[in-house]
Amino acid sequence: MSTLRINDLFESRLTVWAEENDIKYTLANVTFTADDDLHLEPFIAPEPAVALGISQEVQTYSGNYQVNIVMKKGTGAKTGYQLAEEIISLFPRGLVLADDAFNCYVNAGGNILPAIAKDELYTLPVTIGYWAGY
Repeated sequence: MSTLRINDLFESRLTVWAEENDIKYTLANVTFTADDDLHLEPFIAPEPAVALGISQEVQTYSGNYQVNIVMKKGTGAKTGYQLAEEIISLFPRGLVLADDAFNCYVNAGGNILPAIAKDELYTLPVTIGYWAGY
């Protein structure tokens, strides 16, 4: 349940920003036709949940929220790196994403991972670390 909540918190912030900036994106298991030169592919990569305390009542969650910036190969990387910096700024270290009694903290500033060039695509991954709990 909490992995879904964490994903929703990140996804809602990213999609609002993407729509305001006219950047296309695809979400998990949603039909999408990449007819543009650039789009975002966000997803969550959770680590195993951990229970804390003697009674093991406090559940904590950590992992990474990753946003892949997907571009057509041969269009240059500068736009992708600029966009990566904007995404990192959107989720700064210390940001609290919350709903009801659930808080998710960005505990590791965003990192740009090595690009992946495959077939006709050039993908630039951006990863953001989080920690959450009740």
